[in-house]
Amino acid sequence: MQALQRFEINEESASDYRMIESITLENFRCYEYVTLRDLKTVNVVVGRNGSGKTALLEAIYFTLGSPALSFKLRLWRGLGSQLHYSESTATRSGIWRDLFYNFDQDRTVKITFQGTADLARSVKISCRKQETQFVSAKKGQPLISHIPPITFEYFHAGQRLATVKPDFGGDGIQVTGTPEPLNGSFFPSVLPIDPQETAAHFSNLSKRGKEKPVVEALRVLFPMVESLSLELNANAPMVYAAVKGIAEKVPVGLVSTGVSKMLACLVAIANQQNGVIIIDEIENGLYYERMGQAWRVLLSFCRDNNVQLFASTHSSECLGALENVLSEQPEEFSLIRSVQTDTGCNLRHFQGKQFLSALEEDVEVR
Repeated sequence: MQALQRFEINEESASDYRMIESITLENFRCYEYVTLRDLKTVNVVVGRNGSGKTALLEAIYFTLGSPALSFKLRLWRGLGSQLHYSESTATRSGIWRDLFYNFDQDRTVKITFQGTADLARSVKISCRKQETQFVSAKKGQPLISHIPPITFEYFHAGQRLATVKPDFGGDGIQVTGTPEPLNGSFFPSVLPIDPQETAAHFSNLSKRGKEKPVVEALRVLFPMVESLSLELNANAPMVYAAVKGIAEKVPVGLVSTGVSKMLACLVAIANQQNGVIIIDEIENGLYYERMGQAWRVLLSFCRDNNVQLFASTHSSECLGALENVLSEQPEEFSLIRSVQTDTGCNLRHFQGKQFLSALEEDVEVR
């Protein structure tokens, strides 16, 4: 317990903390209209399969970045990494159909962040069938016309940042003119940790002499790790760990999945000043006895780096492990519960004290 004291919240930085305070989703995936208000540093997302948890996380990530992120979301959803489209109107406009509520492209999708100035962003997605868009064709073929254009409009604090209309050419889909993305990272549950991305984040910290808190945090969670360093593995940079009882340093991925995941999350947070970190199924790879310490360390890192966390979980052990740190800092947490209804999905939002009361009374919140 003594070692954990270094990860207590820095109250002096609380007044200038940046975050998304509210999110509104309109016609996005399974959500016709929902609003979340009074979001916190750590927002825990729960709910049954198919109730919209991942859709909420995707909406946040999509708004941080650009239309090109929709291709990543397709991959994470198991829809494959290749897009095979023909010259037909239905095929071209259908690439983004899944972003619209009930696949209805006559609607307009809108995702809105309200919060501190640098995070006040919104995106509007529309498909106007009455418009005409001329697009490039393959060599030797005529231009294609009357393709319903998909339009992505980005706004900051109500002011237009960019209007993006993807271009369908013979070389594929081109997405240009996108706004500068906000700081953020998404850790999907379906993909393994990318060791090169972790290495890049660790290197950025090391060059600035900022890697020490990451090493100390990882040692609190995993005492067998003595130190971390950047080494080459088959000529690729990778983070290695010196581990008690092992004569030679090893890549963190060989130490354990939990070590690899927590390291990736911590270096991402430390590199995302004033940003957002999204973790789908946060419990994956973590032994239940480590979860309480993991919550404490993640909260401390988020506070120290002005980062907001959205994390989903299916695990009652993971939620139970949160009780101690939640009792100490209830104002830092909120619980978001996704619920499936006959007409789509809805979100129920609870503040930290309500969340804590439910855990203390052993109420099933998943």
